[in-house]
Order: sequence, then structure tokens, then C-alpha cells
Amino acid sequence: MRLFLTGRPGVGKTTLIVNLMESMKEVKFGGFITPEVRERERRVGFKLVDVLTGESTWLAKEGGSSVGRYAIMKEAGTLGLASVRRAIKEADVIIMDEVGPMELKLLELKAGIQEALTSDKPVVGTVHRTVRDLGVDYERITVTEENRSSLLPVLISRLRSVLREGT
Repeated sequence: MRLFLTGRPGVGKTTLIVNLMESMKEVKFGGFITPEVRERERRVGFKLVDVLTGESTWLAKEGGSSVGRYAIMKEAGTLGLASVRRAIKEADVIIMDEVGPMELKLLELKAGIQEALTSDKPVVGTVHRTVRDLGVDYERITVTEENRSSLLPVLISRLRSVLREGT
């Protein structure tokens, strides 16, 4: 299973991933999430957080032009690669939120993403709407305001089915 959510910014992709993990406490999730960081109601960047350990670092923050108005932080590549490798070894499901232009600019993180995609573990994540080719076959679901509230039960059911088949 390689399932990725896509859609416009702010539609609820990351929220769905977080709710999936919270709804399936019996499953050990690993990998990374990249929540936005806001100051005074304004987005100033993104963190990269290891799902298993909670360790975090800046992925990108204002003050550069690596991707749009954000400077990409190289240390995020190291933590991202470590989080994916840890997930491959220890987790039931690999989470990758998000696979997008910022993440793919970090060569270490890009290598980790490819390792996860070619592993035998189920992968659930989000993919930036401009990213199409991940080098492997995957299912892409577009999240919209109209369907986002109905997607969580579908994701839970699909993932439970895949995990049952694997045991």
C-alpha cells in the first residue's frame, strides 16, 4: 500500500494524517510529518517531526529563496532520513507528510523517501499537488472541502485491511 493524499494548501491533508494516527492507537506509525509554524496568524515556515521520537528541526523558514520565500534547512534531511529508516525497522506503517518540492531538495530526505517507497511496509502520506512521479506506483486521493470529512473512515478501513493481510 502506497497511498498519498493531495490537494490545495490548507485543505486538511496533514490533519487527516494526524487523525489517522490518533484513531489507530494499536498501530505503530513511524516516519515524519511537516507541520507549518505560525507566528501571529502568519505562516513563517515548516518543522520536520519524527513521528516515533518526537524529535524535530526546521525544514524551511522564511528568509531565503530555496523554495518560494523559504530557506531549506539541511539538518532536516538528516532527521528525515533517520526517521524513515527508523520507521522501516520499527513501525507497522510509514508516514510521509509531505513529499513536495522542499523535501525533495534535501538529498538525504529524498533518499529516505525512496527507501520507504521501495520497502515492504505500508506507506501513507501527502504529496504536493505538483509532484507526480515518485518512481513507484502509488494511489493518489485528492482531498477537498467536500470529501475531507468522509475520508478518515475510508483510510482507517483500507489500512486495517492491508495490515490484516500482512499478518
